[in-house]
Amino acid sequence: MNLSYYDDLIALVQKSLELVKFREAIREAKEKSPQSFIFHSISVGTLSLAILDEIRNIDKDGVALLEHLYNIDYKSLAFFGGFFHDWMKLFSEKEEYEYKIPKEAINKAKEIAKMTGLPNSDKFIDVIANFAEGPLTSNEEIPLWASVKIADMLMISTIRGVNDVLYYAERMNYKDAIKRLSGYNLKLSYLQASPRLFTSIVSEEIIQAINGRPLISYHDGIIFLSRGSGSNKINLSTLYNILSSKLKGGSKSGSEYENGREYKSIVECIKNKEEEWRRANLGDFSVFYDENKNPKQLNAFLHTSICKYYEDIVSLLDNKGKIEVARKIIEDFRNDLPYAVIAYFFEKFSSDKSSKGYIKKYMNVKERFPNYLKTIDKDKALNKILEAIEKRYSSDSNKIDLTLVSIVKKAFNGDIVNDLPPIEIEPKNYCIVCGAPIYGESASFGHYGFQLKGKKEIWIPREKAMADIDNESKRWVVCPICNYEAKLMSEELNTPFIIVSFYPGVPVDLLKILDFLTSTEKLYFIDVINNEKFSKIFSNAGGSLAYSEKKIHPDYLGSKIVIPANLLNITTINTRLTKEVLNGILPEIPSISISFLASPIYITANVYDFPLQSKYIEVSSDINYLWLKNLNNERLLIQLLAYKAKYLALTKAIKDKDDRRNYLNSMISDMDRFAEVDSSLSVIALGMAINEESSFLKSLLPYTYFLNQAFGRVSKMGETFSKSLYVIAKTLTEIIKEENPSKHQIVGFFRDGRDMFFKSSLAELNKDDRVGIATNAALASLQNKYDVNDKQMVILFSNLRDVFSLLYDIESKTDRSLSLSISNALANWLYVLFESIRAGENSE
Repeated sequence: MNLSYYDDLIALVQKSLELVKFREAIREAKEKSPQSFIFHSISVGTLSLAILDEIRNIDKDGVALLEHLYNIDYKSLAFFGGFFHDWMKLFSEKEEYEYKIPKEAINKAKEIAKMTGLPNSDKFIDVIANFAEGPLTSNEEIPLWASVKIADMLMISTIRGVNDVLYYAERMNYKDAIKRLSGYNLKLSYLQASPRLFTSIVSEEIIQAINGRPLISYHDGIIFLSRGSGSNKINLSTLYNILSSKLKGGSKSGSEYENGREYKSIVECIKNKEEEWRRANLGDFSVFYDENKNPKQLNAFLHTSICKYYEDIVSLLDNKGKIEVARKIIEDFRNDLPYAVIAYFFEKFSSDKSSKGYIKKYMNVKERFPNYLKTIDKDKALNKILEAIEKRYSSDSNKIDLTLVSIVKKAFNGDIVNDLPPIEIEPKNYCIVCGAPIYGESASFGHYGFQLKGKKEIWIPREKAMADIDNESKRWVVCPICNYEAKLMSEELNTPFIIVSFYPGVPVDLLKILDFLTSTEKLYFIDVINNEKFSKIFSNAGGSLAYSEKKIHPDYLGSKIVIPANLLNITTINTRLTKEVLNGILPEIPSISISFLASPIYITANVYDFPLQSKYIEVSSDINYLWLKNLNNERLLIQLLAYKAKYLALTKAIKDKDDRRNYLNSMISDMDRFAEVDSSLSVIALGMAINEESSFLKSLLPYTYFLNQAFGRVSKMGETFSKSLYVIAKTLTEIIKEENPSKHQIVGFFRDGRDMFFKSSLAELNKDDRVGIATNAALASLQNKYDVNDKQMVILFSNLRDVFSLLYDIESKTDRSLSLSISNALANWLYVLFESIRAGENSE
């Protein structure tokens, strides 16, 4: 693809981000899948452009006629034609499953279209917007009409995979557009792929090998435009070669092998007992025997925790690499630690029973360790070891990997040609991790765990519960792909993963240009509250548009982006998500979601996800917090930003890691408890009492204005609390003249009213009576301490009644203990608001 095409696409997407405000952009676009308006519109625009660009490659004159007809270049015409197809709905209400489009909505959409700066922009709304759901009106418009209509079809919310696209293509609404597409000798083709980490990593190479134009990725594969008929099908041998090349790592020079993980792992092993091995160089072998002259255990010199089997270590190298690593080890340590090298290759060559003693058998060595060390000619032995390894790996250098053949045949489906050889032998074993049949080389489960630094937790349904895992695991083997995935997770893709999922799919061209840059993130809390342009918030969140190499990992065959934990500076491997890790990731989630156009997020230790049939975006994980549930797009992102603000304040205030973790756990616990009553209450859950001596107070003040605004945005209850508590706090700053009043001086009156409120529950009083008693008690307490004028009394009376009225509603929903906790949080928040207003902190 010409890079100028992507430059133009980036410019068009950037312009579209500037057209709308944040709230409009993230609004829900569909009923049955979580698509924001900005994502859906940009996706249809991107697809429309890709389809028209492909038509133009065949019919330049027809597309040139379109440009003349509208006086707009074809790229802008196609992109904004798709982009604006649904925008009248943004300003309309849905009635009885249909949008009623008032004239005001059309005018508003035209105003936005005019902001593109393109001539005849009204036609995007009056004419082209109808292409998605309307019939063809003139033959001159066939290329654009077919492009917009098919693009919209590809983003239907009920699509669950590539097969659904083929179903919709046959329906009356779209059949004519598909027929018009075939008039250009173009058709929709597909490739299905099984979801797994390895397929994700090679997905870009696979789509580059497709004989056609990749259009859109779904969770189970990709739809692409192809020309003609069977000649454009994908050969499975092509996919096999791509996967094989990735597994084996390609050819390397000697110095690259020296710097590789395989070489370093073996060096660490043979140098572990360096002093003992050097004594053997001097002819002193007594170190290998005890005082009774009995041989010591091999494990004392080649410990299993450090010394892994050679064939396990080099299993992901090609045959040349396997030979080169052995050659480097032998030559580098021939004079320094020759006996260590000999013992390693004799005893640690392979975990496979049939190959375990391969080197010793080849050299006809029958003595056991360490006896053979005393009699062996070390130089000849080292030469023979290399000879044995060269013979083993040279003999099958061109041998096809039947394990990989089997995996490829099962992993891919669609418009393919099965040109791989049949498998006519029984498997030697089965992968304990994924269950794949293994016909050739495998790695031990011990090595798999070693690659994951011992952090392996997998469910193995084929094994008996409570079995002796140390014994059982010795017979378990792992297929090359699972072994490669473990290597990935230990080196560059630390788990857990943050998975950005796109529904129902995502245009391939869009996936290529979206990026997330943690280093560019700026605070944008108030921009969200003030409903600034989406482009500004997108950029400040770390969103980026660039056709370049990325640290994130787009899955072009799985409609998602995989972001490893190490990109967020979480460097430990966690194959099971913990609360501590989740709590550390959640502050980054709103920025990630916004950077990918308000998309759902999964935080998980695997790459699988599940289609969502809700119109709202979600943040899901193995640990699901209640305060993140049942919220629309705006409320969810605001809730997450509120957590981020509190997290930043807590991190700044509490330096001790253990203390910070404990406070954070307490805050999260309160947030979840409060969410049982109302989600907005989670915003003011701080997990600790705040007073004038609290370091948390000072770090929280810059975020207080945003948090109080967020409090009011998450629910109706929060809206009332936010407004009333702010007015009360503002009024208190006028009443309390002391320079440094204590917390009790500020909120003591509120607590007195609260106490009276709960005491009154013992009497049989109605809501109005109890609210009145509490309000009067609070005001009386305040008047006993300060001078309060009539105007202030009226303001306080009205707002205190609102607060105690809601507290009554809360009490009716839950138990006394939780009601008291929430009332304490309200008092806490009133104090924070007072201090914030006093400090003039109202613009962060």
